[in-house]
Amino acid sequence: MDYLKFNSENTLIEKAEEFKLFLDNLLSTFSEIDEMVIEESFTKFSGSDDKVIAMLNQINILYRYVCYMKGMKTNTITVQQARKFALPGCKFVGKSKAGGLNQKEQAFLFLIAKIGEVYFPKKILKSGPRKGQEVFLDEARDMSDSYITGLGFLNRK
Repeated sequence: MDYLKFNSENTLIEKAEEFKLFLDNLLSTFSEIDEMVIEESFTKFSGSDDKVIAMLNQINILYRYVCYMKGMKTNTITVQQARKFALPGCKFVGKSKAGGLNQKEQAFLFLIAKIGEVYFPKKILKSGPRKGQEVFLDEARDMSDSYITGLGFLNRK
């Protein structure tokens, strides 16, 4: 597992170009990859407005286009399907019943319980009330989402 950290100031086109470079590097190491799976385009997203949904859909199609230009087949799966097939038997609940954890965080914890935490990057906090505490990088949740997306797609077949 790995992650790609984008420059937040970059345009969507520049982010697609960053993804292309990341994919080129991945394919130079793993040339047998000929398929990609990504989350299905959003039609609604809890707590997000139309502008956010439109932006997510735009980047989704740009990533699909980059894969297409590499001769790769691109598959999609919904977040709900991916979690269902990757984490069978895990029960997702609302934030109020999960101690304030959203479903992305719940999925991350379920995955850690399944494969271990060694795959996810951490850091030691250097200041604040939790100084000295080891925590997962924010990117660990994105890595978890990617793993769940891929495993869910494979298990769906």
